[in-house]
Amino acid sequence: MYRRLGPRRTAILLAVALLAAGLPLGLAPPAASASAAVQVVLDGRGLVFDVPPIIEEGRVLVPLRSIFEALGAEVVWEPAVGRICARRGPVEIQLLVGCRGAWVGGSVRWLDVPARILGGRTLVPLRFVSEALGAEVSWDGALRRVTILSGGGPPLPGNGVGATVHFIDVGQGDAILIQAVGGSAALIDGGPVGAGGTVVEYLQGAGVTGLACVVATHPHADHIGGLPEVLASFPVDKVVDPGVAATSEIYSAYMDAVEESGAEYIVGRAGLTVDLGGGARLRVLYPAEAPSDDSLNAWSVAALLDVGDFELLLPGDLPSTCEMEAAWPADVLKVAHHGSSTSTSAPFLQAVDPQDAVILVGDNPYGHPAPATLQRLKEHGTHIYRTDLQGTIVVQTDGEEYCFNVGPWYSASSGSSSPAGGTGSGGVTPQPPPQLPPTVRYAASRASDKYHYPWCRYVGSIKPENLIWFDSPSRAREAGYVPCSACQPPWE
Repeated sequence: MYRRLGPRRTAILLAVALLAAGLPLGLAPPAASASAAVQVVLDGRGLVFDVPPIIEEGRVLVPLRSIFEALGAEVVWEPAVGRICARRGPVEIQLLVGCRGAWVGGSVRWLDVPARILGGRTLVPLRFVSEALGAEVSWDGALRRVTILSGGGPPLPGNGVGATVHFIDVGQGDAILIQAVGGSAALIDGGPVGAGGTVVEYLQGAGVTGLACVVATHPHADHIGGLPEVLASFPVDKVVDPGVAATSEIYSAYMDAVEESGAEYIVGRAGLTVDLGGGARLRVLYPAEAPSDDSLNAWSVAALLDVGDFELLLPGDLPSTCEMEAAWPADVLKVAHHGSSTSTSAPFLQAVDPQDAVILVGDNPYGHPAPATLQRLKEHGTHIYRTDLQGTIVVQTDGEEYCFNVGPWYSASSGSSSPAGGTGSGGVTPQPPPQLPPTVRYAASRASDKYHYPWCRYVGSIKPENLIWFDSPSRAREAGYVPCSACQPPWE
């Protein structure tokens, strides 16, 4: 059943998060001072970190590898997707940098302070990590000391329900990865021609080894262009598309790849449901039959991701002539046709009533997203996220609440937009991004127009003769550079 996630629920879940993921209510440590370092004692032994622990919003954060390994866990850092994976025995933990949702044993747990990258190092919330691995944690405010007793209690419980949705930045095109609790995954579209390698690399980085379902919403090149490479790279159980043919070479390559994959081919019609596990279901809402509008966009398979009380509407490129047939109340809307003026009408927004909207878009000659579409979303009071300005957008949900890995490009609460957005959430109150140490510099290439954090994966590919450095983002922008969409350095 659809249910708007309102302030009362947010307040309740934040209170729970303070107990489950941070320090006890009323016992948060005071703000850090330069003269009083935080001590961490594990089983009577003081831990020494190469980067000192910090206190942010009343929570102690420590270097990720040091604390996981001190607690006997194996840890893997995946910088391409900003993901931390750790395992000790049967317990698996996953965190995304900047996201307030974390996985413990396949269930979502909420953090009041997410993992951060500060000064080139990744820091994680100490209490959450320790308790997730079965340790008891106490805080002595007078001594500014955290005491950890390993193995003192069971891992944090979970409800076994949840999903993570990745709106992958593939430029002008759609590619959406859905990962349900338990490991089942689905892919909605594969981006434009030439994006197949990007999508495959992203899926591999996200831990995908196979796909329960691939949905090709319609046979335009910016949606199926990367699918031949995806179908050749992963085992796929089902391929769903609208059953309408195109005359393009990429459509022929896509159909050949479907046949070679051995996947079950299904014509997507309203009523089809794919159970992904973890309480996640993908339900086709449209089309019920051949549309009266004969454009390929009008054939788009529109689907609803249903995870408990959380609902995400995925309408492909449906135009306004038929989008009302797929109108379903949802918390998050994937904006149709990259924000084109021919989709996302005011009546459609009234019917769907989304709190948040994601636009997958890149450089294009069509004027996407259209100013009229952005204005309709703003007038409806919807937060807006954009992959062209913010890179890949990630949403996590446990079926009761959800959060984003970045703050909105346009905030309906403040009525303002930002050039790149910041760390925040949809269901949890956004917090401002952390201040970086003054020693951080920003890398750029004379052969491109992007500037990066020094630890960005793209910096390593810059030729030495092209590498230049800036002391601040403003200096980089004065030189004509814009923020990298992968590592998302600050605008100011």
